[in-house]
Amino acid sequence: MAPASAPTGAGDYICPYCQAHFSSAQANQAATGPDTARAPDAAAAAHGQDPRGPRIAIVIWAALTLLVLVGGVASLIGGGYPAASEIEAPPDALPAMQSGEREPGDPPPRQLAPAVQAATPPIEPQAELRNVGHGRTSIGGAYWLADYANVGEIAIERPRVSLSLFDASGARVGEQSGHARRDYLAPGMSTVILVLSSQPPAYERFELRPVQPRAARRSGETSLPVTEFRIVDERFGRQLVGTVKNDTEAALRFVRILAVGRSAEGAPVSMADTYIGERTLAAGASSGFHMRLGTFELSAPASWEVSAAGRP
Repeated sequence: MAPASAPTGAGDYICPYCQAHFSSAQANQAATGPDTARAPDAAAAAHGQDPRGPRIAIVIWAALTLLVLVGGVASLIGGGYPAASEIEAPPDALPAMQSGEREPGDPPPRQLAPAVQAATPPIEPQAELRNVGHGRTSIGGAYWLADYANVGEIAIERPRVSLSLFDASGARVGEQSGHARRDYLAPGMSTVILVLSSQPPAYERFELRPVQPRAARRSGETSLPVTEFRIVDERFGRQLVGTVKNDTEAALRFVRILAVGRSAEGAPVSMADTYIGERTLAAGASSGFHMRLGTFELSAPASWEVSAAGRP
């Protein structure tokens, strides 16, 4: 252990802890007088040093020692007892309640939100062309007739097709589109479609295909019965004359008549269409119609189909 003080000269001492310098005369006077405890402080102040230095060091050392002791005691307490899960229940103890069991008076369990079902992908409309025929008009145009059939599970609105023309080298030389005379086709229904090119370029090959069909948002048209029709030969050609009746309870507008001549095999070989004279056909009313035949005719028809439809 270091001595309480060390001599530096005759009658002088330096404190080994605070480095305070004082003489033996001052130490003797402090021992006999009432200010004994303050002699080192006065000596330290006389040499420009903080007399509180020794006390602050002692306080810090005591605080650190206390923290170390408290931490050690806490670790002993925490490690000295087994965890709750390690304690064995006595043999006669009641079994622990399972998570799915409820005691009387407990609130009912919270209902979970139903699982979200995966969205069903929408059904796409489908169509195909059948019995495609190709002919020329008397003034140099070209036309195509085909049956447009709804082969899908949902209705189609505004059926249309696309025509591509190619020359002998395979280069595309023309594009044309065509629309059906019927705006609405339920699943399983079909209609004849006409594509006309009044001034086609020179071509060697064509491709006719349905444009991606569009699902119908509403019925759009109401079918009407054609009560009678006949073909009349006139001076300037043949005419188809007939009668259509509105057998519904509501007036219909833009009533259109479609006549299709078919071969013995059922392929479309002639087509014509027209509107009735009245803009609106009242409920229960009838109207006559007529149309010229032969403009778009591949061959003489073996039979005719005449249908009508109007819009609400």
